[in-house]
Amino acid sequence: VPDIVTSKSILCNAETAVLTASNCNGIVKWSNQQNGIQITVTKSGNYSATCLNICGESSQSASINIKEGNAQ
Repeated sequence: VPDIVTSKSILCNAETAVLTASNCNGIVKWSNQQNGIQITVTKSGNYSATCLNICGESSQSASINIKEGNAQ
């Protein structure tokens, strides 16, 4: 099961967040259909990942929630 972290959890003014997966000896498959150890996201939402290798696909990682920031 991959471990995932984010560079930021709140997006303001068209910012992006970089999601990074570790603990995967194969292809990281993200819940938004992107593949790779690192992906850049521009939209709020819940993101998770699985690891795909010769033995099959892992269970889903914990979920990261990216939120849309609002100016106060």
